[in-house]
Amino acid sequence: NALGMNAAIGLLVFAMLARNREKGWWSWLALASLSATLVLLSGSGTSILALFLVGCGYIWYALLKKHTRSTTSRSVLSIAVMLCFLFALVSGWDTVLSAFGKRPDLTGRTEIWGASLLMAQDKPLFGYGYGGFWVYGGPAQVIWDGLGGGDPSNLSYAHNGYLQILLDTGIIGLALLLALVAFAFRKAWAYAEATKDVWPLCFFAFMALDNLGEGTYAERNSLCWLLFVAMLVQMVRALQVDGVGAVNVSLRGARVLSASAES
Repeated sequence: NALGMNAAIGLLVFAMLARNREKGWWSWLALASLSATLVLLSGSGTSILALFLVGCGYIWYALLKKHTRSTTSRSVLSIAVMLCFLFALVSGWDTVLSAFGKRPDLTGRTEIWGASLLMAQDKPLFGYGYGGFWVYGGPAQVIWDGLGGGDPSNLSYAHNGYLQILLDTGIIGLALLLALVAFAFRKAWAYAEATKDVWPLCFFAFMALDNLGEGTYAERNSLCWLLFVAMLVQMVRALQVDGVGAVNVSLRGARVLSASAES
């Protein structure tokens, strides 16, 4: 899963660089193809599905930009398409699982999620403390014993970033995380509208989807979380919003953001 996630991030970066069609763009395209191959070989269903959804979202965003002018029309159409997609996904859930070679319990994830939610009810507001749940002899011991595996190395997190935050910091921490993610999407959308650069928007979307099956929000030594924080801070610096909401882009900040994507 770690290989799939890191290769997926590389694919997004190289695809965005190749999209600019600047000198040497074909080399970025080759690296993007290599990254796509690594994602497939990793067998990470979460990363593959997240990348597929981000790709569909990017195509939809491009179509909206080309054929609609009203923000209201874009919002209504996007919500309608999202609802249709969710209905189709729920209706064909068994087919989707078969395509990815997954069991109905998502390789044991549903059992982990159910047990974690039950444990979260004991400390709903503030959780068990950052890093205080999945420790040997700690609260997670109940889950390890219940699932038949007492070794912490077999299960060291909730396999869901949002549920992991709920266990660590409670409802208050989860609410703050969701507010931060919404703020990040808002800034990424404004940045894309002002500069035509959708890399931050694609990355935030991938991370939000990937955390449905993995856990990288506020994780120690996580490349995803490091990129999330660095990119958000640089976008806030790059975007200057005046009193009426018009966006003025700081060229210096935009260059810094582009440099971080290339590195």
